[in-house]
Amino acid sequence: MPNYMSMTYLKVTIFMFMIVISTAMAQDKPAYELFKKNGKPAKYEKMIKDLAKSDMVFFGEYHTNPISHWLQFEMAKSFLKANGTMKRMQRNH
Repeated sequence: MPNYMSMTYLKVTIFMFMIVISTAMAQDKPAYELFKKNGKPAKYEKMIKDLAKSDMVFFGEYHTNPISHWLQFEMAKSFLKANGTMKRMQRNH
């Protein structure tokens, strides 16, 4: 009987691990969805590439929503990566 319980526990653990891994790999930023003005889905990397060319980016938010703050942080990191180091960004302006 203990062997049956161990196998069941192992199977459930492996199954849960596979779900977590597949969910984590399914999207690049799983906490939100982006849409173009026509309502079609937008890609995060394409948005960053386009916005990184701008001098200024405005970001609307719900102030009490932690996802908004997290996304602002992620976007700032992505802009920095797209434009190189901070020193290089300062030289451009």
